[in-house]
Amino acid sequence: MTFEEYAASIAASIGDDLMVIGMPVGALRRLLVHPAQGFMIERPVPDEVEARRGRASPGQGLAGTGPTVGPPR
Repeated sequence: MTFEEYAASIAASIGDDLMVIGMPVGALRRLLVHPAQGFMIERPVPDEVEARRGRASPGQGLAGTGPTVGPPR
């Protein structure tokens, strides 16, 4: 099964295309923010993912994930 087929099957089952995108966007946000807050261990994020993270939800968040933010500096 390709990612496109998987995403289409999930979107069909839950009826919300944006949630299919919002789930990995939210997971990435947690990977970047939660370690600094002590909720999880820090995990590496590939440079390509880091460079593109703002493009998925510029400033507004997506599907309930909240604003797109990076780790506290």
